[in-house]
Amino acid sequence: MLPLQMAVVPGTKRAVVRTSYEIIVIDYEEGIIFRRLPFSSSIGNFALAKHGNSWELYVPCSDGNVYICDARDPVILEMLQVGYQAGSAAINNKGWIAVSNSDYSEPVKIYNRETFTQISGITDFDTWNGRVFFQSDYSLMTVGTYSSPTVMSLYTLDSQGHVISRMDDPYGWEYGISADPVRVSDKYVVTSHSGLIFSISDLIYQTTLSAGGSDQMDFLFSEDGNTIYSSIPTERNILKSTVADGQVTHTEKIHTVGFPWLLSRDGDEMIVLSSPQPFSSYSVPGMVIIETVSLK
Repeated sequence: MLPLQMAVVPGTKRAVVRTSYEIIVIDYEEGIIFRRLPFSSSIGNFALAKHGNSWELYVPCSDGNVYICDARDPVILEMLQVGYQAGSAAINNKGWIAVSNSDYSEPVKIYNRETFTQISGITDFDTWNGRVFFQSDYSLMTVGTYSSPTVMSLYTLDSQGHVISRMDDPYGWEYGISADPVRVSDKYVVTSHSGLIFSISDLIYQTTLSAGGSDQMDFLFSEDGNTIYSSIPTERNILKSTVADGQVTHTEKIHTVGFPWLLSRDGDEMIVLSSPQPFSSYSVPGMVIIETVSLK
């Protein structure tokens, strides 16, 4: 099992882990696998969001569907038919679901959560099957996975979900931007295994988390967005970096039981998926460890 993505379901002591063909819910307080939900087609980057009183997963799959699942006890509740291989999903507070897909003519489609009708789309090819993130209700970020060089773009949407404008990062090959890994906050974007940091407002390069080296596997923002935690899978450490005015002003390392791989947060608690053996970003871990770290 190669864990590819993890998100904590707030208030439940459960973490959702994605592998290539399975959603696994772990009870990290008890240290057990609570439930497995297998899929017959490969899974892309899911979104976790609250809908009504329930937490839901939006799981894009290569069979052309996005499966909406109960996040606490994973069962499939509904299915959104995209019609093309779906690679990434995101949802905002207005209930708009953005899905990157393999449709060359419209590689990002936006749907209404309640009606499942498509409300708009993006036709730019460099977003084809890339990563999508809602930075706000009216701001959608895309990071390419197939175009070369990788392009980060920020789309502004109107009140109906249609694109008003697009802004791209200006760097081309200069920094080696990558969609894996990438994390977004209301201030910064951090991407690539080197920890490149860009301003979310204008996609301008700020600095690099150089103390973490070139094999940082995952990133996590503090609630205020001024601190970035990065997992160093070749050490038993998580790098904690404070960023101010576009510069890293302080770093320290947090010791972990295992070699950290994926990170998530629930309030003042960081959940770490790690391995008892060191590995690089291109190797497959064997056994995994789930541990918690206080952020107070």
